[in-house]
Amino acid sequence: MILHLKQRFVSKFMMMIVYKLSIIYSIFIEIWLFHFGNFFPNFKSAYSWK
Repeated sequence: MILHLKQRFVSKFMMMIVYKLSIIYSIFIEIWLFHFGNFFPNFKSAYSWK
């Protein structure tokens, strides 16, 4: 039971890390597209979901 709870905690922790990394990654993508958006208007419209 304790191992199961620990596994659940670790999986939640990993999900939180992945979620935060995806947010940071999307922010970097938006910064990059803000600088080079005039070259890639299609990518800019596709990644402006935030």
